[in-house]
Amino acid sequence: MGDSSAPSAPSSTGIPDRVGRYEILLPIASGGMATVYLARAVGSSGFVTEVALKLTHAHLRMSAEFANDLVEEGKLAARIRHRNVVSVIDVGDDPHGLYLVLEYIEGDTLAGLIRGADAIPTPMAARLLLDALAGLHAAHELREDDGSLVGVVHRDFTPQNILVGADGVARLADFGIAKAATRIGHTRTGMIKGKIAYMAPEQAHGLPLDRRCDVWAAGVVAWELFAGRRLHGHGDDLATMLKVATLPPPLLGSVSPEVPVGIEAAVAGALEMRLDDRFPTAQAFSKALAAACRATVGVAEIDEVAAWMKQHVGPKLAARRKQVAGARALCDEKERTRRETPVVVEATVDPRRGAPTELLPTVASAQEPRQLTDGVSVMGRGWRTARSLAVGPRAIAGGGILAALLILSVAAWRMSTGHRDAPTAGTPVASSALAASSTAVPGSSATPAAPAAPTHRLRANAAIAS
Repeated sequence: MGDSSAPSAPSSTGIPDRVGRYEILLPIASGGMATVYLARAVGSSGFVTEVALKLTHAHLRMSAEFANDLVEEGKLAARIRHRNVVSVIDVGDDPHGLYLVLEYIEGDTLAGLIRGADAIPTPMAARLLLDALAGLHAAHELREDDGSLVGVVHRDFTPQNILVGADGVARLADFGIAKAATRIGHTRTGMIKGKIAYMAPEQAHGLPLDRRCDVWAAGVVAWELFAGRRLHGHGDDLATMLKVATLPPPLLGSVSPEVPVGIEAAVAGALEMRLDDRFPTAQAFSKALAAACRATVGVAEIDEVAAWMKQHVGPKLAARRKQVAGARALCDEKERTRRETPVVVEATVDPRRGAPTELLPTVASAQEPRQLTDGVSVMGRGWRTARSLAVGPRAIAGGGILAALLILSVAAWRMSTGHRDAPTAGTPVASSALAASSTAVPGSSATPAAPAAPTHRLRANAAIAS
């Protein structure tokens, strides 16, 4: 499912250096279920892709149902391709937690814009709603290969999940995580505290859900944008759920008389308690809302939204860019340090000698037992060398070298029988061989066979050492 290696050591700030194959740059946001980080993936050719990595809190991995749902829903969400949907790039498991990798959108959430000091202009609010509804309808229309509907339901259409980019485009995010949350009793743990206000009545009753529950949630968001306040306030979750399940929302005109009648009617059509009376699709709601807005308050163009974002969110985005630049430089420095640090190769210790094994010519000492001849030493050393070459990336080349080493070792062992006939026991083998080869002449009475074996042993050792 993902990288199952040991977790990277967290930095002094508690932020992991790496999750899966992604380098963590800095945190962007945090909630009850997950923390969102700006991260990057570096390709083999130095190609860098920056992404938003949503890392679920580690304790959620304890639920097998949550893990399975998150992965399956993440795979499904990755198939949704639309300009008004934040793309899901990857999903995986890491010792730090389960994670979703999303397209990084430089901007702010609709919730962040609502909390800002400056009110969102009504034409801009209309544009953001229409963008989000277009993304929602695209997800609802996702089909299988045979043309049948997949049946995607977002379940969490809220201002926190509508991202408004610096480019002026609004995108719907977080497909896949809401359904997983419902499988582990989120109302008991408070992991989606505050989201109950956007639940549809059938959702509060625990009935089967279809795309119309998302239409209801979009109606609540629209009601709040045009009214300029929350529909259900910040009261107790249980009381809010009771209201959602039993009481129809008030008409917009009753709380904001300046709202045009056409917009009031369109929003009311999305907030019908009875499913059969509600807009059947997000597209139907979008068409009614667009017509009402264009006839009255107007709908902002994308470049107008981008200009507003630059003016009102620009300083915040500039500060984040500065943070991102610093985080990039820190990651680059860590990577350079890692590459420049020499790799330490530990020597293999020979238990008989208590010293690291070396690929050098071996000379038998007088203190060693007579059976430790040069031939045996060559065979042992050749086997250790072959074993070191038979693992890792040199395994293929090591196979051929292994065969050659075994042949040389056997030949050296056979020739080592002449060791017993060396001229002087305390004289090094190499010295004896060189002396014998320098004094022997054709036709002399010196024994020819005895000095020949050490000479060949020396050659065998030198071949292995090279």
